[in-house]
Amino acid sequence: MRTRPVFGAGNSENDWTKTIVVRVGKVMKAESSKSNNADFIVHESIIRKHSPFFEAAMGHDWKEAKERLVLLPDHEPIAFRLYLQWIYTHRLAITFKDEPPFDALIDGYILGDYLEDGDFRDAMTDAILEMVVDEGLPLSSIPRVYDNTSEKALLRCALIDLLVHHAESRTWISRARKEREFPDEALYDIIEKLADYKSEDCLPIRPVSLIANPCPYHEHQHGVCYRIKYVYELSVSKELPQECQLR
Repeated sequence: MRTRPVFGAGNSENDWTKTIVVRVGKVMKAESSKSNNADFIVHESIIRKHSPFFEAAMGHDWKEAKERLVLLPDHEPIAFRLYLQWIYTHRLAITFKDEPPFDALIDGYILGDYLEDGDFRDAMTDAILEMVVDEGLPLSSIPRVYDNTSEKALLRCALIDLLVHHAESRTWISRARKEREFPDEALYDIIEKLADYKSEDCLPIRPVSLIANPCPYHEHQHGVCYRIKYVYELSVSKELPQECQLR
């Protein structure tokens, strides 16, 4: 006996008739300057449901709600592409070609922090940790994370743990001294973590264990992890398919 298809409202809370434009990146006024910005069209109900930032911007009688335009000049278009993929599918198939993958992932985390989307931040944290385990930790990522996140950002904790427990100390110390770009906050966190590491209560953190159980570095803390909320799928590649390449 054939089962008749059931047609229902589905995600009835989403209004598919209303869209907004999100302009990401800086717009250069000088004709000789190359603008690194892009306009994205997104369904208002979807993005408001995921981001308290957009909920506030569109839920009040503000300029953004009237003009149906939200500006994100301090963020990267590739990061917002990742965010759109996330809010529509709750999956991350991360592929890059023109931008260093680690930089793009950090840009994604910074965007998620700004938009106050905890699940997206946690997904980006996991993607960053997987890349660190596979390819190592670029020291340039430490200043970038510290300069663009709050003191309570758990991504800071994850990167410092990896640096202290697994990086070759002489290598990163000599490079940090040479480049002189390590933020003071990062150095203090490293010293504190080294002190903990020498105590009897602190065991070495295995990189693989971060992938198996990354929740200590997630923003949800005691809430439900996005890996349980959604059917999660992550794929990271350096090559960007032709149809998805940034122009």
